[in-house]
Amino acid sequence: MDTLASKLVGDGLPRKNPFAPLGFKPPAVVQRMGYAEEAKEVLKIATKARKVKGASKETLDAAKDAERSARAVTHALGPIPALKEAYKAALLKRDALAQPWETAFAALKRGARAAEDDGAKGLFAALFERPAKPRKRKQAKPAAVTTT
Repeated sequence: MDTLASKLVGDGLPRKNPFAPLGFKPPAVVQRMGYAEEAKEVLKIATKARKVKGASKETLDAAKDAERSARAVTHALGPIPALKEAYKAALLKRDALAQPWETAFAALKRGARAAEDDGAKGLFAALFERPAKPRKRKQAKPAAVTTT
């Protein structure tokens, strides 16, 4: 897109916003759009840039390249909505499994505590408590070398 803007400036359109005579926002604004929105905008700009009177061959080539790139982006973004739906479905399945698992886990913990009350000493600690992490030893600083 920068190449197209530069070529349009070379053909005499305003340097500040070469897309203004075509009815579009400046290149910096277009580049800050989301990928899909930017690709749609670039397609429109390239189509109008090809119709500019007195456009050089370089400008027409830049418009063709910009259009090709925008179509590639649009094509690459095609599967994203389906992937988003699959992601949402996977999250729903995960969340549906979470509550029964949490309930069963809590029942297991209660059972381990009850077994300790009945005489199974240390069962809950062995199953559910983590041992403390060992502390790291501090390394001794090397003695400073003195010269006389």
